[in-house]
This record gives sequence, structure tokens and C-alpha cells, in this order.
Amino acid sequence: MKKLLFTIFILIFFLNLVNAQTKYEKEYRINTEEVPQPALEFVKALNFTKKIKWYKEEGLDKISIEAKTKHLSRNYSIEFSKTGVIEDIEIKINTSEIPTNVYQSITQLLSAKYQKVKFSKIQLQLSGDQESMAQSINNQDFETNELITKRYEIELKAKENGKFQKFEFLFDHNGELLSKAIILLKNSDILEF
Repeated sequence: MKKLLFTIFILIFFLNLVNAQTKYEKEYRINTEEVPQPALEFVKALNFTKKIKWYKEEGLDKISIEAKTKHLSRNYSIEFSKTGVIEDIEIKINTSEIPTNVYQSITQLLSAKYQKVKFSKIQLQLSGDQESMAQSINNQDFETNELITKRYEIELKAKENGKFQKFEFLFDHNGELLSKAIILLKNSDILEF
């Protein structure tokens, strides 16, 4: 009986690892001269009034360029490919800014899986064509622009089987889980505002 329980435990453990991707990122500042021209032009067209800080982000399987700034009391992070093609725009938000039904869906899923959950960072993630994203930022119409795909990226610490681990979850605009990644990093690898 003990062998059977042990085998089941090992199987569940490895299935959990298979279902969750692993995420590692290292960010460091770069000079404007190192930023691809298309990324510079896109950010310039947004008419941000605060200073833009540029970063290079190295992950396990990709390198990207990020522009970070504060605009209208919100922290923005605009991610580009290493050639300057826009990938997404992330805006830091609070739990109160997630629609109630979406937040309930997210918290139900998390509380069913984990004993304890503590949110570290929540971002509204916008993606779509370059023109629609720029227009959405300039007009501040994230909610009504149907050409924009909205998702919620949530970093959190969760307790499972008596152990805390750090995760990144990505949910669609309805609160359906799109992806889950175990975060592997030192605190100094991600630069915050």
C-alpha cells in the first residue's frame, strides 16, 4: 500500500511539473542607442511625458527589449522582440481593477489548487496590432477597444503541500487560465520601478 501511495505521489508531482512551465528572466538597463529603431519610434508616438527607461530581458528561450515608464499614475512596460517588433503592453493594476466576475473566477481556481495565495504583482496585458495598441494607450480606452486582446498576468506566491513557491499565471479576459509558470529567479534579477 505504501509503495502504491508513493508511486501516486511521484506521478502527481511529475504531472504538476509537466503542466507548469518554468520561467527565468534577467533584466538589465540598456542605453537608448542599443534599442532597435522600430521600438524607439513606437514609444515616441505614445507621447509619454515621463522618462523612458530601456531594459534588455533575457529568458530561458528568448531575448526581448522593454520600455518602462509611468504614465497617468500607472506603471507601463512595453515589450518588444529583439528586432523592435511590439509584443505586448503591460499596465500594473490592483485587484480592484479586475472585473468582479473575472476576479472571482481567478480566485476560485487558485483557492481550489493552493492552501494559501498571496498576489505579488498584477498586470493588464494588452496585445494586438501596433496601431490599435498605440491608439488604446493614447486614448486610454483599454476596455472598449475590440481590436485589443486583454489578459491578466499575475505573479504570486502560493502554498501547496506545506511549501511556498512563486508562480506567474496568465488569464484571459474572462478569467480562464491560459498558462502557468514556476518562476526561477533571484530577487535582484527583476528590476522594479
